[in-house]
Amino acid sequence: MRIMPELQNSARTTLTTSAFTGLNHNEIIADGECHDMKNMSGDGYPLLTLRKKRGISSYDVEGEPSVPLTGIHGRDQLVFVRGETVFYNFSPVENMTVSTESNMCPKKIVSFGAYVLIFPDKKYFNTADQSDLGTIDRTWTLSGSNVSLSMCRGDGTDYDTTSLNPGTTPPSNPTDKEFWLDQSGDNDVLRQYDALTEEWVEVAATYVKIAATGIGTGLKEYDCIDISGLELGGNNPDPRVAAQVDALNASSIIYYVGSNYIVVAGIISQAVQAGGLVANTVHADLTMPDMDW
Repeated sequence: MRIMPELQNSARTTLTTSAFTGLNHNEIIADGECHDMKNMSGDGYPLLTLRKKRGISSYDVEGEPSVPLTGIHGRDQLVFVRGETVFYNFSPVENMTVSTESNMCPKKIVSFGAYVLIFPDKKYFNTADQSDLGTIDRTWTLSGSNVSLSMCRGDGTDYDTTSLNPGTTPPSNPTDKEFWLDQSGDNDVLRQYDALTEEWVEVAATYVKIAATGIGTGLKEYDCIDISGLELGGNNPDPRVAAQVDALNASSIIYYVGSNYIVVAGIISQAVQAGGLVANTVHADLTMPDMDW
């Protein structure tokens, strides 16, 4: 006759979790931590529950139809977007509107110090001074006939064009610190004479001043701008200068800026006065890339 073995009762234990310390997505977690918290809520604390059903929020303005919010953000005061209007602390931000196009919604709102940034519109306003607002992108256009170009130093100081001595051979009997714009190769090279070593030393960094009314407005040093539309005019433009002007049509860092000029890296063998360029539309645009996050 078969006899069943006698089994011992297992000890019973009770584990109570009274504090939830949040998400821990490692393989081994402690009591009170959650490996995954999707759709969970602390509304029933100390129990974890499912979140409530999401809904469409709106902010009703007296005398106007209900309009869903396309963006909402919490900081010291609530920021939200209703239609084309941005609200801060339940008051509209004056002189600011955003797009209501479907491809521009919903909005992503980001705190950046005192500023609030609104994407994808790329708008901003200062919560401490709401008159400080605008668009992050900056677009500037002007006819090329009103733009002038010249070689300059990094601080915007123009070179004396007569002192650059452009040519394929260096000046004879040079003095210390004298310049020579070496045109013996395919590309111009600015050199400066060193009397101690009796050598023409290449100036590593050269700059071009692009001058036009208002071109520097809204820009600062080390902004990166997209320049386009510069083209040397005249019936028989110097091909070397034409190539140097065309090379300025690029994304460039601003090394110095005034209200009516910007300084970018480049070289140009002769100054181009206003009227010397083709009357194309010249752009000098500060463009923020579209952000995924």
